[in-house]
Amino acid sequence: MIFGGEANVDDEHDWLTEEKAWIHGLIERGTPLLGVCLGAQLIAEVAGARVEPLPEPEVGWHEVIGSNELLPERFLAFEWHRYGFESAPPGATEIARNDIGCQAFQLGNAVAIQFHAEVDEPTVTGWIRDYGPEVGVDAEGLAAETEREIARWNEFGRELCRRFLAQTTSNARSPARRAAGPR
Repeated sequence: MIFGGEANVDDEHDWLTEEKAWIHGLIERGTPLLGVCLGAQLIAEVAGARVEPLPEPEVGWHEVIGSNELLPERFLAFEWHRYGFESAPPGATEIARNDIGCQAFQLGNAVAIQFHAEVDEPTVTGWIRDYGPEVGVDAEGLAAETEREIARWNEFGRELCRRFLAQTTSNARSPARRAAGPR
């Protein structure tokens, strides 16, 4: 699992260059990956998508349309990012979208999600406090909406992980995978 952080995909840090090379190797080997926010953006860029700053940060609860067995058809997702990608990388299947762009894709055993299925209420409260002023959030409104939505969202995150792990286990047990031998 590759999570988010304060860095952006185009920041010039040695560790980001190393991270991208590591991710490229994982994708090439078919290693199961779940990328969240910056993790998704790194997977997208490494796989050939154009990742760039959004005109405005996508922060708060936003409706997303899903399109495969990992995600429901429609769901309210917690978002907090300044970068995005309009389309999934070449060879990937887009599995979620909203009016901002691609919100999730699958590329082999890699799944990338822009939304934060991992957050809990204390994390969101901290982000509102620490980063809310930078992105112009209505702190009270977002805190109230989070209080209403977070229990459902936490179950969503657990279910997404269960489905990802089940899919990964299923892929590892497939006859074609066993015939190929260990990697």
